Amino acid sequence: GVTSFSYYMGYGGTNFDWAAKTLTTTYDYAAPIREPGGLWDKYYAARGICQFLRLHGDVLTRAQALAGGAESTNPSLSVTERVNGQSAVVFVRENANAEQRYKMTFVDPNSPTKRRISVPREGELVIGAREMKMLAVQVPIPGSQLRYSTAEVLAHGLNLDRHFLILYDMPGRVAEISLATQDEPHVEG
Repeated sequence: GVTSFSYYMGYGGTNFDWAAKTLTTTYDYAAPIREPGGLWDKYYAARGICQFLRLHGDVLTRAQALAGGAESTNPSLSVTERVNGQSAVVFVRENANAEQRYKMTFVDPNSPTKRRISVPREGELVIGAREMKMLAVQVPIPGSQLRYSTAEVLAHGLNLDRHFLILYDMPGRVAEISLATQDEPHVEG
């Protein structure tokens, strides 16, 4: 039930005359905010995790690991599924420090028979070296239900009278999205 953040690990810096009058130490250890104030990939990765938790933290709060719930065709990936009621999160992690191609299956937590979903329907997914993804499954979004996506959720909501969903991945990668809607959705991008 506690939320905390250590600013010490959030940015790099320098201690002048620390511990001895002639010793200067620097600790810009690849922190999300660099010592001179610049932002880099690690900052945006941390921001993406925080955004996901803001949107779907309630799904993860009491989620249980589902043994054998998610599987990948590539042994260099760890793929796990955590389920909370009729929603879930699938975690995909690259373990070999190289770009990987794969297909995967996971359990649909909203299905009475716990049917498996296989993605993508065509082609293969790609994940970069040391990359990790958190993929929402069967989560409510304004005006719809996100059944699943192979891209990560950045935002969703209502803008005036229009519902929106923003997903992200690296440019050029295949992404597959399944929505439950009354009308056919309009996709841009």
